[in-house]
Amino acid sequence: MEDLEERSTKLGEAARGSKAPSARQWLQSATDATDELLNFVKSPTLDRIIETFHESPDERAKAAATDMCAYFADAGLECSPNATWQLHDNNWCLGGQISVHSGKDVIAVGAHYDSNTGWGAGGCPAER
Repeated sequence: MEDLEERSTKLGEAARGSKAPSARQWLQSATDATDELLNFVKSPTLDRIIETFHESPDERAKAAATDMCAYFADAGLECSPNATWQLHDNNWCLGGQISVHSGKDVIAVGAHYDSNTGWGAGGCPAER
């Protein structure tokens, strides 16, 4: 997550320093998406959910078969309309993405929690 935090800081600095309005808007949108993702993955509720997935293969399988945002909501953690999450039970990886629009562009920022390696940027790795 340190990489995402650093990226957010650099994007924010670039947005504040940009003289071009369209570039400033794009950079700020990317900053906002990154910050939204960081706030979600730092949630104590998400930590508890991940702990449950480690302890209970049955609960993990149940969650993998449902809409993850609905699953999170049942646990008290709300997804924004910008968020998509998937749980891959076969290789036990939870992947999420925040997508926002900036003008004609869609900016997507992703992170994943791999049961073997922890948090990382981007999507879940290929099946093992």
